[in-house]
Amino acid sequence: MSGYSPTGPGGYPPGDPAGPPQPTHGLWAVLSVGAVLVGGLGLAVPESGSDEFQRHLAWAIFAGVALVVQLAPTAAPLFRWPTARAWSIGAVGVGGLVIYWLLLVLPSIESNHAFALTIGTAAAALGLWLTPGRPIGARPAPPWSGFSGAPVQNPPPPGPPRPGQPQPVQPQPGQPVPGQPVPVQFQPGQPLLGQPPLSQPPQAPGPSWPR
Repeated sequence: MSGYSPTGPGGYPPGDPAGPPQPTHGLWAVLSVGAVLVGGLGLAVPESGSDEFQRHLAWAIFAGVALVVQLAPTAAPLFRWPTARAWSIGAVGVGGLVIYWLLLVLPSIESNHAFALTIGTAAAALGLWLTPGRPIGARPAPPWSGFSGAPVQNPPPPGPPRPGQPQPVQPQPGQPVPGQPVPVQFQPGQPLLGQPPLSQPPQAPGPSWPR
């Protein structure tokens, strides 16, 4: 489109709907990054002579990947992802963390690494809940509202007619409306329009009595 030059990020003008929305970082980003730090400590810090990578290598790698994937909403401006797509990717990471916590962390919840992984999982889940683009829990519009969410307003009553303006004609009950055909009332025995009249069958002569 001519007449302006794109000045927004990525070549899109500001406010252009073609450009992907850029999320505003806030508390949810702090929680997501904090989940990586605390969860990473729970995976890597050894306890009783071994860490999670030495005890459960495959599950520890799974949890580490999930910690990185849940950062998708924070990295959305870098990859130019829409907020809804970034939230969906982050939800996959948080879901993986919850599965890891239920299967491996919860049975040994009294340990120190379990405490760190619990804090990391809770921070990731709370950060995902506060992330923009969350499609779950959207507040529905009340029934008295329109599609835009604004209350429906009744149209104002018609004012007095202006000089020279024709006044609307209010038809009376039984009075034909101007511009519409008048219904035809048919009497019993009257032929319909466009049809020949009904012929009466000949009457049979009655008996003749001698006079």
